[in-house]
Amino acid sequence: MRAAKEQLKTAEPARRCKVAGLVLMRQRPSTAKGITFVTLEDETGPINLIVRVDVWERFHRVARQATAMLVTGILQSKDGIIHVLAGRIEDLTEILAEVGNRSREFR
Repeated sequence: MRAAKEQLKTAEPARRCKVAGLVLMRQRPSTAKGITFVTLEDETGPINLIVRVDVWERFHRVARQATAMLVTGILQSKDGIIHVLAGRIEDLTEILAEVGNRSREFR
C-alpha cells in the first residue's frame, strides 16, 4: 500500500506500506538504544518513522544524507499515534532536484 498521512490513519496496523516525503528531522536519543526517529513530510503532513539499528546500518548513506526518501515498512498505530517501522529506505534527492525550486512572487 502506498500511503499518505491521511491513508495511514485508516489503514490496519501491521500492514506493509510505502511512504515518501521530505526529511524534516532525524533524532537518535541516548535512551533509544540506537533507534533513530525520522520525520518525513508530504503534502498531507508529517510521517514518523522508526529506524532500527540494523536498517540504519544497511541504508546508512541514504538514511543519513537524503533530503527526500521513499520508505517501505510496517505500519504501527496505537491510540491515534502512527509510526512506520522502516525496512527499506530509498533516496529521492535526485528526483527532488529535477523538480526544481521555483518560487512565485506575489505583489
